[in-house]
Amino acid sequence: MIDCLFIGHNEMDLTKNRQLLRLKYGHNSHNYTETNKFNLGYIKYKGKLHTPIHIYNALKSESVNRASAGSANIGEIFSLTIAYLASYLHKRGFSFDYINSFNEDRNLLVQKLQENNIRTIIIPTTYYLSPIPIVEIMQTVKKYNNTAKVIIGGPFIFNQVRDLCNQEMQKLLTRIGADIYIYSIEGEEALARTISAVKNGLSLNNINNVIYNHAGVYQFTSVQKEENSLDENPVNWKLFSESLNSNINIRTSNSCLFSCAFCSFPKSSGKYRIANLETVENELNMLRDIGNVTAISFIDDTFNFPPDRLKNMLRMMIKNKYKFKWNSFFRCQHADQEMIELMQESGCIQVFCGIESGNQQILNNINKKTSLDKYEEVLEMLHKHNIMTVASFIVGFPGETHDTYFDTFNFIERTKPTFFRARLWWYDNNAPIYEHREKFKLVGKDYEWSHETMDSNTAQGLADNMLLSIKNSTHVADYPIPFDLVNKGLSKERVVDFMKAFNMSVREVLLNKYQIKENPKIIEKLRRIIVG
Repeated sequence: MIDCLFIGHNEMDLTKNRQLLRLKYGHNSHNYTETNKFNLGYIKYKGKLHTPIHIYNALKSESVNRASAGSANIGEIFSLTIAYLASYLHKRGFSFDYINSFNEDRNLLVQKLQENNIRTIIIPTTYYLSPIPIVEIMQTVKKYNNTAKVIIGGPFIFNQVRDLCNQEMQKLLTRIGADIYIYSIEGEEALARTISAVKNGLSLNNINNVIYNHAGVYQFTSVQKEENSLDENPVNWKLFSESLNSNINIRTSNSCLFSCAFCSFPKSSGKYRIANLETVENELNMLRDIGNVTAISFIDDTFNFPPDRLKNMLRMMIKNKYKFKWNSFFRCQHADQEMIELMQESGCIQVFCGIESGNQQILNNINKKTSLDKYEEVLEMLHKHNIMTVASFIVGFPGETHDTYFDTFNFIERTKPTFFRARLWWYDNNAPIYEHREKFKLVGKDYEWSHETMDSNTAQGLADNMLLSIKNSTHVADYPIPFDLVNKGLSKERVVDFMKAFNMSVREVLLNKYQIKENPKIIEKLRRIIVG
């Protein structure tokens, strides 16, 4: 009997996802248009919607086998959530199995479910913004297995417990239909104790951070924040050696030391904790020895802070002569020439820079604690060392005016980041800015808001204008895309050309009020770039 089976991410069909968002928010709402922009732009090909990676995979496949357009391999990156949690449980004596991608591995999942030798089924919710993909997984589970206890946890459940009243929460949990939920932002200990309780027929009452179904009503146990050490709980990549592909995500720290006014992550994620360099080196050595991995994304929110820690890590990577390409989130205010030289030598291809604004007053309002001069200095150094930059900006933060917006517009044109991303500001009522709502006359939530100097309708138009009008940088919808394309074999120059061609479709979508039409000329241009 296997103690637990992990079920990986369920990536919703793009067309279906757009339809569901439209039904939920309404076609003209900013919640609909901006949520869609997480994959903006889509491009239509052979009647289906494709993100940049999807269309690359389809056209590349056609160049090899004209009989088949292929499909996007959504299981290309092995789930770090599964790798971490399964390693945690394995260290404590539990047996496990896993399905990395619900979409790619559905037939294998059905086979495993029908064997009826599973005690618990674990569904992480790391990337879910809606219950719909979770419900879809549950439907498959219940169809083929009615003996295993289903445990669901992760950010989606934590956020719903935080934001919903008890009546709404009961309704949601019933709709999803799991047996047990874990409602901690971490929750590893709760998960291990829950599996042990199921295995040994014990009560869940004494386990913190658990919700369980009792006589048709979900009962909540006591809340206690978990803080789990990365050094005591490293990922044992050897357990997944046969499933690893070329791309891997790695985390070397938890939480965030900073307090940007728009972000609630540090508040919800607890104390900032870092792994020591020996732990990081052991994981990298395992990945090198396994041999499949060529690209690593460090997903720490504060990867280059403290600066000396990163420099020591880079020296370790150089000493070990790893061949990995890598990318990370990057805080420009903590960079210097030495750091960037070490980054280049150790294999850095791209960094994601949360610059947010090209106006100093808006940076002050956000509590970025840096200067525009520092941003310009570091972007120039990164470009000189051939490191691609993805500069991210938000439009509409309290204090934003047309003048501050054009400061940002001109900043992008002047500094020429390799890629840029411009998004309508999302008003998180759990973020620090909420405490200053009266000062800015701020009302609303999410993507529907107004304040003293701007409203979301105006900001939406200005953000779209950046996509249409910026000349000296190339728009990208999501930061991993250029890095993933480099790892697929495109040169940095061809990646830029690919995204410029793709953005021809993005502009058509914006000009046509988000109506997506197939354009054979754009498809052919993309094909020529891919095949060289």
